[in-house]
Amino acid sequence: MSSAAEDLEASQPLLDKKNDDKDISYKATAAQPDFEKMFADLDEQPANIQDPMTYNLTWLKSFSTFNIWDRTVWDNPPLWAVMRRLMMLATVIAVLAYNCIPDPTLLDASKFSEISRMLSLFVTMMLAFFLSTSVNRWIHCVTGFLNLFNSVRNLAMQLHTLGVPRDRIDICMRYGVLSAKFLVHELRIRKLSSEKQTEATDTLWKHLESGPSQYTTLLPEERKILEPIGDKAGQMWIWVGSLVGRMAMDGDVPPMASPTYGRIMGLAQSAQEGLRQVRTSIIVQMPFVYVHTLACLVHLNCILLVITLGLAVGVTSHGIRQYVHHYYYEEHPDPTIQVIPLTAQLQALLVETLKGVLGPLLFQAFLEIAISVVSPFSDSDAAIPVQRLTTSLETDLQQSFILADKPPHWEKPTFKQPKKE
Repeated sequence: MSSAAEDLEASQPLLDKKNDDKDISYKATAAQPDFEKMFADLDEQPANIQDPMTYNLTWLKSFSTFNIWDRTVWDNPPLWAVMRRLMMLATVIAVLAYNCIPDPTLLDASKFSEISRMLSLFVTMMLAFFLSTSVNRWIHCVTGFLNLFNSVRNLAMQLHTLGVPRDRIDICMRYGVLSAKFLVHELRIRKLSSEKQTEATDTLWKHLESGPSQYTTLLPEERKILEPIGDKAGQMWIWVGSLVGRMAMDGDVPPMASPTYGRIMGLAQSAQEGLRQVRTSIIVQMPFVYVHTLACLVHLNCILLVITLGLAVGVTSHGIRQYVHHYYYEEHPDPTIQVIPLTAQLQALLVETLKGVLGPLLFQAFLEIAISVVSPFSDSDAAIPVQRLTTSLETDLQQSFILADKPPHWEKPTFKQPKKE
């Protein structure tokens, strides 16, 4: 057969080929889903924001973006509290400029704009770096959780493949899920006072002992051993490793010198690495001197912007009053008096108002975003949906037993040979 003929035969769909040995024809009898048609109205679907990680992006392409306030930076009371203080300061400056300066039109507010313009450029660079670093740390933290959960899933697959008894698989999986629970609790209470930490920890013990789910139940004897331990999340995998070693001695899994045993222990170590990655992402913060300086510069820049806004409003208001009085109330206007045209004054007022309002609003908004992103366990705006991820993990573990216990075309494998009676 020529090369061209071979290429032609290889390019034919496998479903259209017929097996010569068996009279079985593999042909697609039903049409595949028309995804292009299904996605046709995707742009019209609502935002459907479930948590900071789960939402629809297509609506961002339309003006409906401005209709979404819930779970955004604009739904943030501290942001608007700061903006109210800044606008009050701008109003006070405008009233003082209008009433206390003999001729406010001689005041050049653009000089203050030059100061704020230089500072805004510097603050923008520092804020962009801080925000980028915060987002990277947030992603690094989420990756650590995913590595932890994937290690638990892979460990379950390994134990199912070897036919380990269900009760022992349940213990390993329960310890893996509990390690995530302990880690989240540790990171959530780290900023609380010692009294509140003790209260929250006692509540957690009672919650776990009540048996909220199959894989988040803690036995009383286990609590007694774990209570004095510091790193409960990491030490749970000591129990997992010890149980795997016991199973190797009992013959449920290959012996310790085998590559399979090393693979199983590698999954336990990978889970511990995920725990350390999450903990490092949260505990190791940016140097305080940098963050404090950045916050001071952001607030200082916003204050300068609203001072410029207040001076511009006071000067422009005085100029508008002078223009109206000169052309509408004086019977014989003095032609030697130069009055700035009304349109120019209104234009300057509009531009300075937009700069003085939008500038501080954006700087404060991005500072709020950076602080929220860098605190995924103490700020709900950027909270990692650990509960949803844990529930998904528990569901996968429960369903894995269904698939492992009832293979479709073969008997369930087992490494440990059953005893002959």
